[in-house]
Amino acid sequence: MANFGGFRNSLRIKGIPFIDSDTNKNETRICCPFCVDLGESPDSKFRLGINTRTGQSQCFNCGWKSRFGPQAVIRKLQLQPVHVAQEEEEEEKAKFEMPQGLISLAKHWKDSRWSKLAYKYLLERGMDLTSIIHKNVLFTERGRFAYRVTFPVYIKDEIVGLVGRSIVKDQEPRYLNTPGLRAIWNIRKRPMKTVMLCEGIFKAIKLEGLYYDEMTVAAVLGHSITQPQIDQLKRVEKVILWPDPDPVGLKGAIKIAYKLQSQFQIALPGIIPTKQADEMGGAEIEKVFRSVELLSDSLKNKYEFAAMKRRDDA
Repeated sequence: MANFGGFRNSLRIKGIPFIDSDTNKNETRICCPFCVDLGESPDSKFRLGINTRTGQSQCFNCGWKSRFGPQAVIRKLQLQPVHVAQEEEEEEKAKFEMPQGLISLAKHWKDSRWSKLAYKYLLERGMDLTSIIHKNVLFTERGRFAYRVTFPVYIKDEIVGLVGRSIVKDQEPRYLNTPGLRAIWNIRKRPMKTVMLCEGIFKAIKLEGLYYDEMTVAAVLGHSITQPQIDQLKRVEKVILWPDPDPVGLKGAIKIAYKLQSQFQIALPGIIPTKQADEMGGAEIEKVFRSVELLSDSLKNKYEFAAMKRRDDA
């Protein structure tokens, strides 16, 4: 088998952004450099999937395929190859380092036109100054996280990564995570006995505003859950999963439910949401919340049927 080790470090050295898979450590995505050559519009949505172990690669925009994708991308982008041993050694030693230039938005939101726009964006998404302070929201106008409201992700008191949400209309990707981030957002030291998990930060913020006194509300930052994230849930007794309404979100919620069921009491809404949590009003959310029931085969079948129907209707 060909050796494609070092590919991610080749991208890092050149400053090319990539997104790692939540479910497969060998899978990563980049914006495809072959789309324009094949007559398609430039890719800005990370549609080229690359398996760094096998080399199998495919773009879901232009259709480009290769069994030697990393080599082809290195040649196309004129990257510096990095030996696999070097990458493994660096990843073994790697520890999160805070990018330079990020500032507290709560303290500096009046400093510039862009910081004021970032502050306004958060207000429109349901936050206030108190929550901006409490979540330690950051902002910068330079570097990889430029023009993104940026949320630190903690394990206990240590920042282990960042999640940035663009405030610029056409900036892609809309969400930018620290590569390799494997932690739940909004679980620091000791969560409550009941934890509600949803996919994204703004959904968690909306739900936390309603159920702050009853449970910890957190975000898994995707539609799957990893062992390091599960380890953050020690001492938790019950996990309520609030699904995204799209087919991927519904299937993801069921997969997480069955992955966690041997360790926690698992519940999901019996009324499956038709909108994102941060797009729902308080009364709508409360109606769905009142329908929460324990995981069962019939509930699993209900979610799988809804996912299939919504996929067909899309």
